[in-house]
Amino acid sequence: MKHIVVGMDERSLSDASVLAALQLATALNAEVQVIHVVQASHHLRSGNERARAERLAMYLSEARANRLLHLQNVLQDRCSDPGSADRMLRVLAGRPATVLAGCGGNYEDTLLVLGPHHERRVFDFGGTTREVLGLAARRVWVQIGDYQPVHKILVPIDLSDGSASTLGTAHLLARALGATLEVMFCFEPPSFAYDPEVEPSYVVDGVREKLRGKFEDLARRKLPANSSHTLHFVEGEPAEAILERHLSADLIVMGSHGHSLLSSVMLGSQAYRVLKQTQRSIVIVPQIERE
Repeated sequence: MKHIVVGMDERSLSDASVLAALQLATALNAEVQVIHVVQASHHLRSGNERARAERLAMYLSEARANRLLHLQNVLQDRCSDPGSADRMLRVLAGRPATVLAGCGGNYEDTLLVLGPHHERRVFDFGGTTREVLGLAARRVWVQIGDYQPVHKILVPIDLSDGSASTLGTAHLLARALGATLEVMFCFEPPSFAYDPEVEPSYVVDGVREKLRGKFEDLARRKLPANSSHTLHFVEGEPAEAILERHLSADLIVMGSHGHSLLSSVMLGSQAYRVLKQTQRSIVIVPQIERE
């Protein structure tokens, strides 16, 4: 990851995300770009094209001056060079989610860092962060609360095609941050009607052991033998299993596609439950469809 793009709001709710981006940039040896997006008000859309352009330029200039001063204060409080704020900050016009989702370089090079949306919880319907997750074809770090050092990363996977990318991202972050990995797969017994007094238990046992083997094989192939990781094959409802374990970790890394995590446009029910209730920051890894 060579570029870290972080969204900055009009107040101070995104300060934790900006600080997280700076910490990550140091660990990953990456550049930080702070993006503040303004939506042009109705009065900026009236008049001829030249007049609208002049008013928009003035509006953006005022917004930049305001955000630049705030960013300089954030950097100074962190004992960083306030002078670097001018180089980091970009102020753009448009719809926040669309602009943020399109910023940065390609998938491999860019990490997008986001935080809360106004006073609402991060994943309330209609929130910018939630919308970006449906639009962005790149990895998104969602910062929950103040940045804390990452020593342990929880990595729930589902054996879908995107699980390899999820493991790759988790390993990259663990190596940069000096963290260990807790990789988990949650087995849900088949949904067909099953009565242990009527049907033989080996039907479910066979499915369980087959998936356990696939889980262990995937981890063996995608994680270096010398990496610090532990595998957990658990049974039950996925969201509940993740939430039960997540407080023992400092970060969650999970995929955006596949079995009941995230869809390409809307959050799936399992992911929504985890994201709404989590007390840990999360990295969402999209499954990129390659031809």
